[in-house]
Amino acid sequence: MPLQKTNAILLLLIVVLFTAFIVDKYKPDAAPLVYNKDKQEAPEIPADNPQTVQGVRLGRLLFYDTMLSGNNQQSCGSCHLQSLSFSDGKKFAIGTHGDTIDRNSMTLVNMAWSKDFFWDGRVKSLEALMQHPISNPKEMAKDSVQLINELKAHLYYPTLFAKAFPDEDINMKTLSKALAQFIRSIVTKGPSLPDSLQPAAFFIYADTVKAEQELKMPTITGTYLRLGQMCTPCHTSESLGGELMANNMIDKNQTELLKVPTLINILSTAPYMHDGRLKTSKEILQHYDKNIHLLHKANKHLGIDSIPNIFTRFDREHFDDLLQLFTDSSIIKNEAYSNPFRRKDFSWQQLIKD
Repeated sequence: MPLQKTNAILLLLIVVLFTAFIVDKYKPDAAPLVYNKDKQEAPEIPADNPQTVQGVRLGRLLFYDTMLSGNNQQSCGSCHLQSLSFSDGKKFAIGTHGDTIDRNSMTLVNMAWSKDFFWDGRVKSLEALMQHPISNPKEMAKDSVQLINELKAHLYYPTLFAKAFPDEDINMKTLSKALAQFIRSIVTKGPSLPDSLQPAAFFIYADTVKAEQELKMPTITGTYLRLGQMCTPCHTSESLGGELMANNMIDKNQTELLKVPTLINILSTAPYMHDGRLKTSKEILQHYDKNIHLLHKANKHLGIDSIPNIFTRFDREHFDDLLQLFTDSSIIKNEAYSNPFRRKDFSWQQLIKD
């Protein structure tokens, strides 16, 4: 066999072996969501963006990286603080250039089960959502072309993107996929309810003689059942969020349908409503206590007939005691959701080795 032909065959063999090695090296590892399968149905994960160890890890880095903002000082995590259950404690979010956004920052808990995003539900997937705040001139105000060029020129991100999306380039699509994977991984364990308060009772209401009696009692159990009877027509899911858009009647002439947020960690996500006008949880109770009849007229899924106002003085005085039971500290304390750049052992070199 001629030497030139032999060399060509050897070169081809080397290329094939090297390519096989790279493909094997950068094959993402599956990272199924951890959730309570007895209480929650499996979330709908996009077929073209399955949860992977490498994708979630990349998304977490991007979520906390100030490179994603126009002034390189603001990240997604600036408006979604883990300590506040991924809200920001402000009436309105404030953008990179000091602009005030006209909506309150929502919690990002249990987004894997959401089908409508933003308060007005105008976006239907997490992947589609991601690009809006980054490029919005009033929010993070980052030029997408500049961002992608910076990521491609970064010393470590190209390797991390290749590990997470080995068959795709670095672009806004893969960036959005990674961010979506990280946010989907933020899953609550559910409310820490005592044995005396069965979760099912919150949705079934008074279906037994005992429950009917407790419904009338000045106790936390009674408050729990009364809250369930008044609120679960909108807070329909097991994570106590809404599967339907609803009119909260915060204004008497309001017609806009809005996303129903989860009650999980509600004591950490003040102020409340889409415009942050309610400062305390007791103001929420007062609003719905007063306007329950208007809510039924404004929301077809509630039915025309309004249920009677059943909140008591005991409920008003102990409302926060009940909401404390809806706290899931695992969200706030979980290191997997924290800012990786603030860890003492953070190492880019180690990340690209893993």
